Amino acid sequence: MAAMDMSNYDAMLVVGPGLSSAGLDLSNDTMASGFLTAILDDTLLQPDDWAASEAFWYGTIIVIAISAVTKLSRWLTLETRIRVAAAKRPRPAQASSRIASALAAVTTVVREVS
Repeated sequence: MAAMDMSNYDAMLVVGPGLSSAGLDLSNDTMASGFLTAILDDTLLQPDDWAASEAFWYGTIIVIAISAVTKLSRWLTLETRIRVAAAKRPRPAQASSRIASALAAVTTVVREVS
């Protein structure tokens, strides 16, 4: 097997932003190692990967926070209704404050729209 000139090896592999396997001889350990190293080199992709992973984890945190707030508000509503029902009030689900009345109105409008 003829020896291959390895001085221009990096230029031979890189074709624009991708890699080319033209002239690649994987039986040559040096060439195979260089090609695999070039394939595994992700220095150009790292900023995009970091941005994608940050967006994923921020989205995950937001979903968890929204579900926690929803669960807490539902729990508080049910606790309030149980407490009022235990006090034998005639209408335990009726809003008792202006804030609760406003929240009930918004809930009713959203329920009617959907």
